[in-house]
Amino acid sequence: MSTLSKVFVVLVLLAAIALAMSSMARLATTDDYKTRLKNETALKELWSDSAARAVAQLTSERDAHSNTRATLSSQIADKDTEIAGLKTDKDVLEKEVGSLKTGQEDMRADLQNVKDELVKAQDDIKRLHSERDAAVKRAADFEEARLDAEQNLRESQNRVKNLRAEVANLEVQLRTHIQRVTKLQKILDDRGIVDTGRAPVKKIDALVTEVQRRDADVWVQVSAGKANEVKPGMKFIIFGEGTYKGDVQISKVFEDSAIGRLIQSGTKEVMTGDKATTSLKED
Repeated sequence: MSTLSKVFVVLVLLAAIALAMSSMARLATTDDYKTRLKNETALKELWSDSAARAVAQLTSERDAHSNTRATLSSQIADKDTEIAGLKTDKDVLEKEVGSLKTGQEDMRADLQNVKDELVKAQDDIKRLHSERDAAVKRAADFEEARLDAEQNLRESQNRVKNLRAEVANLEVQLRTHIQRVTKLQKILDDRGIVDTGRAPVKKIDALVTEVQRRDADVWVQVSAGKANEVKPGMKFIIFGEGTYKGDVQISKVFEDSAIGRLIQSGTKEVMTGDKATTSLKED
């Protein structure tokens, strides 16, 4: 039963009571007052019982509504507390969202930097690939040049070998020629024959004390000078290790030494300690 129905019942009940009381007043003056009074009394009691039950029911429902209201008030208070907590959580979440947005912006900036570095790295890779290809080409060219150089070296070694063989033959011929000249000179000297075609050369023996190479020239210092009657223009024959090494023409003379330029080379280089002489003729 709704609250409006209950209120209507109470109003009807109060109207009935008022009507009953009015009826009792009218019936007091009639002859059947007692009978009506009895009936009205019974009716009053009946309506009193109904009103009491209605009031009890309304009181019970009011108490139930009060309890429900208290429960709802408590629930509303809990909801208000929950809403306040949610508002606090919302503020926290909003701050976190703001931080996340800031972090997102930072991440976007970092991502852009990474993209820029990636583009730069790709450019570097392309450059390195180009350099690698150029290096591979240079290596191929170098390998080809190396093979050519090895071929040229082998050919040069063969030529050097052939030249050494030729020089060895020439040395043999030169030694033979020197021996023959020496023998002929001795025969001429023994027979008292003087070669008027050339001036006699005094035999001066010395040692090579220093060798200097300046560009294409080789300058040799010998251990004989003015004290040994060495003069500019003289020629010294250089020997060493049993091999003819060349001729030196003196250009500057000191007291105990002289310096000259190598004007003819032998098969080996002139070195310190080699022998030098102005004549192959034995004294």
